[in-house]
Amino acid sequence: MTVENDIGLLERTLTALGRPAWEVTPEDIDRVVGDLALAGRAASTRREYVQIFKGFHRFLQVRKAVEIEAGFGVRLVCPVDEFNAARHVGDDSLAQLPPPTPERVAGRLTQPVSVLGGPTAPRNGRPVQLPPAAADTASPSPMR
Repeated sequence: MTVENDIGLLERTLTALGRPAWEVTPEDIDRVVGDLALAGRAASTRREYVQIFKGFHRFLQVRKAVEIEAGFGVRLVCPVDEFNAARHVGDDSLAQLPPPTPERVAGRLTQPVSVLGGPTAPRNGRPVQLPPAAADTASPSPMR
């Protein structure tokens, strides 16, 4: 890539984000990556958008943080985190299994699961039925 290509990609990224780099949130990054995916952009293209923004934000942190904080009252924190940072998968990576069919997913959802995470062993020719989860454990717990 050339500097000219980088500048063009950075401009497209900032336009898609719709706000100054120091105001971008992780949700903004998620939205842009999601929009790119919905538009049919390749994973490598989505990764390029995130990486170019991450590099620019790092430049701002190192070289312009004092000026940005003084001028806008904003402390720079990079919104690219481990959840929205693209991971590289090379062309030589092992092939992944195709996604499961709807029938396979439906069968998996109706199959009881043991405490250890695997299918329960049948008893008397019938699968063990687990009781429904209590109300306080039915929803996911917040991450700590």
